[in-house]
Amino acid sequence: MSRKVLLSVLVVLTLVMLQAGLAWGETPQEKWLKDAKLGPYAPAAEDWQAIYEAAKKEGRVVIYSMSSRVFKLKTLFESAYPGIEVIPYDLPTNTQIEKIKREQASKVYNADVCLLTGGSLIIHDLVKSHLLWNFVPPEVRDVLPPQYREPIMGHHISMKVVIYNSEKYSEPPVKSLWDLTKPEWKGKVLFKDPFRDTGNMEWLMTVIQHSEEMAAEYKRVFGKDITLTTENAGQEFIKMLVKNGLVLMSSDGDIAKAVGTKGQKDPPIGICDYGKMRDVIDGKLVFNVAFDVKPVTGVFQPAFLGIVNQAPHPNAAKLLIKFMMGDKQGGLGLEPWHVPGNYSVRTDVVTPAGAKPLSEMNCWMPDFEYIYYHTAEFFDFWLSLL
Repeated sequence: MSRKVLLSVLVVLTLVMLQAGLAWGETPQEKWLKDAKLGPYAPAAEDWQAIYEAAKKEGRVVIYSMSSRVFKLKTLFESAYPGIEVIPYDLPTNTQIEKIKREQASKVYNADVCLLTGGSLIIHDLVKSHLLWNFVPPEVRDVLPPQYREPIMGHHISMKVVIYNSEKYSEPPVKSLWDLTKPEWKGKVLFKDPFRDTGNMEWLMTVIQHSEEMAAEYKRVFGKDITLTTENAGQEFIKMLVKNGLVLMSSDGDIAKAVGTKGQKDPPIGICDYGKMRDVIDGKLVFNVAFDVKPVTGVFQPAFLGIVNQAPHPNAAKLLIKFMMGDKQGGLGLEPWHVPGNYSVRTDVVTPAGAKPLSEMNCWMPDFEYIYYHTAEFFDFWLSLL
């Protein structure tokens, strides 16, 4: 083959590759981002009617959710957007992260959208690895605080708080977190196993990070400085809690039921997701939150929302996420989460009826960087107590 003919063949091949979007090192991931208009290719405004038409051609959207309320979301979305089926999976955060990592490593692109907690793992294991992509609908960008716009958009904020049986007790039976370590609560404090729930790990690690406040509260409760057998007052609290017979449960639902079942003579107390308050509103259980417990009511637990890398239905994913962000009244796809115990990350959404304003909730926010880089150290400490 002559040099001239060879050059002609190479030119033709190059043009073909350019048309296929594969030339000059463009990866399938980059082509997907361009086609989906995500990441660096996201437009300043979205044509939602065009997106809806494209989503109908995709036909479905698969969502992994750490909340069972995703099944109510399915009904609401399919009613609002006929022609698109929602395929929901109710999966704990830890399970979601491992599932996504395995699927992506195997080039199995199943999920479109994820709703999950555990900011430390989301940011480092998914977002920074480009396994999860941020998508902020332009319409809500200006009503989101910066920490809930980047690096991954927030959806709602819940919190792990101390709950007690409100049928047995007319007021909270504990005034301090340190009260949970006292003999009268031996074997009667319920907590979800941190190996099962990133949020509970974050709760414990946040207490450790706030050791100075825990030491000051110890002195207020017991009238003397704390004597440490561990590195700090936060670890000492956890050690004393475990030695006092801390009961590890498999789910927040089990904790809420154990604490709030009616007719108990000696009910336990629990550290639980405030969102379980919906079971009280529905009349199934009788418990309340110890709002004034010191030094803190609980620990915030933000939930985040993103599009999974190389999602097969990116237009339907965009539409679902926009719907989930709701409206100012907490309607549309935000409705299942617009209940006491949850707060939208949007600054313009009204407080759920019957709930305290978020600004009045005395809770600590997890430091996701601290948690990520100290997780192994924490679990070494935790296992030493068991």
